[in-house]
Amino acid sequence: MSGTMNKRVLVVDDNVDAAESLAMLLSLDGHEVRSVHDAAQALQCAGSWHPDLAFLDIREITVEDVLDSRIIADPLHLLECCMVSDGGGAVIVTSLERARHLRKSPVPVLGVCGGMQALALAWGGRLTTTFGGALGESYDGHQKLFGPMEVTLDLAALPAWLPSTGLRSGPMFQSHVEQVAELPAPLCRIGTSAPTPIEAFAHPTRRILASQFHPERGWDEGCTAGRDWLAAWLDVVRAG
Repeated sequence: MSGTMNKRVLVVDDNVDAAESLAMLLSLDGHEVRSVHDAAQALQCAGSWHPDLAFLDIREITVEDVLDSRIIADPLHLLECCMVSDGGGAVIVTSLERARHLRKSPVPVLGVCGGMQALALAWGGRLTTTFGGALGESYDGHQKLFGPMEVTLDLAALPAWLPSTGLRSGPMFQSHVEQVAELPAPLCRIGTSAPTPIEAFAHPTRRILASQFHPERGWDEGCTAGRDWLAAWLDVVRAG
């Protein structure tokens, strides 16, 4: 935040030392800061003080905290919502015929983990569990693949719209119970691993890319190949 216009910042952390330390650092940077240490205080301060932004790190939120927080969209309360993913974006879907007449190209789409599975299903693909067992409504009793796993990228299979510069095979962070078992045409496999034969795929002409691994964990030790995957994707986005 250094170098930006001064902000009203709310720090919420049930670790008092951590909250006060962060508040002090932000104050030294010229921001107006208030720190509180539980959800009730956070809601009261946010409602009366109207901060520009907040740092939230509350490890324990009680049922009472949730039920006492204000309704956002019935029946969801404030503390049942995640600012990172809820309402953070929108997708406008139209017919292929209509899209042909648009002045701007369709936006590129990146699917990660469950997003990859959703894209595969949309084309008529099929899922399976990573370590066997029937698919169901619950993951209870299923083993999860979790942690770094060596992924081999087939650079020769990359579509023309995806730059290969910087892309490399290597350990990628995994966290899944289900995975794609069958990939329908025209989607093409471009990555594989021992437990997950379809680790990544792409559309040959449309800017649609998907990975079962988590490239955003490329800053974890030993998983830096994920950074290259994201860098290549950002090059696609910047190219329009």
